[in-house]
Amino acid sequence: MAFKVITPPASEIFAAVDLRGHLGLEAGESDLDPIVSDYIAAARAKAQTYTRKLFLTQTVLATFDGFGRGRLCLPVGPVQSVTKVEYRPDGGAWQEIPDTDYRAYLAEQPGYLMPPHGGTWPTTAFEPECVRVTYVAGFGDDRTAVHSDILQAIRLMVADAFVNRGDEELKPFPRNIHPGAECLLASHREWF
Repeated sequence: MAFKVITPPASEIFAAVDLRGHLGLEAGESDLDPIVSDYIAAARAKAQTYTRKLFLTQTVLATFDGFGRGRLCLPVGPVQSVTKVEYRPDGGAWQEIPDTDYRAYLAEQPGYLMPPHGGTWPTTAFEPECVRVTYVAGFGDDRTAVHSDILQAIRLMVADAFVNRGDEELKPFPRNIHPGAECLLASHREWF
């Protein structure tokens, strides 16, 4: 299973201006905003990868090599809604499955799909990526929907990158993630 974001969030989790004070920058030091914005995007992406969750609302396309044995586990959440489920039959074009022919279970994150009770998935072509699921994931449209631990972890990662910019490659054992940020994110990590 693989996924890609097809509609990214409407905005970044923080704007550079939001973190100027946290970084010890004066209000007028806007010349550093492009660097800070890049660090924000990188920190959010790293935190999402670590937790295996998407923080802001975005549309995802997941691909699978078939339906498996009933439960089709979505690769990343939290899932807000399922937009479309498609499959490629043997020798045929993509077919959309009506939403009455599957059930979305989203309380358990990241979420999964199953055929209705007593039903089965259709037969797919025997080829990779023959099933596609389009869905909306994320905690919400802006950072107010994101847990404060996650927000603080991103602030720590941005500050670490900003203060130590360029120094990481000189260290004998570079860190993968800021240790304080890792502690804050650990309880939000999916272990599937």
